[in-house]
Amino acid sequence: MSKIGIPVPKGRSAASASEAKKIAEEIGKPCVVKAQVWATAVQGRGIKFAKSAAEAEAAANALIGAEIKA
Repeated sequence: MSKIGIPVPKGRSAASASEAKKIAEEIGKPCVVKAQVWATAVQGRGIKFAKSAAEAEAAANALIGAEIKA
């Protein structure tokens, strides 16, 4: 979308729920928390929407260690 002039925020990676909260605080707007698994036996992703930094932290906590299926 950015190639045709639609503004798209850059993605950021977090290794923990607290890091996801910090990134969401820096963004200062609603965001999406996404977990992706690339293992030989399973591939998939989990996506949660967050309206605040606290919601982003809770979403990351829910996704970390969750069973994700394609």
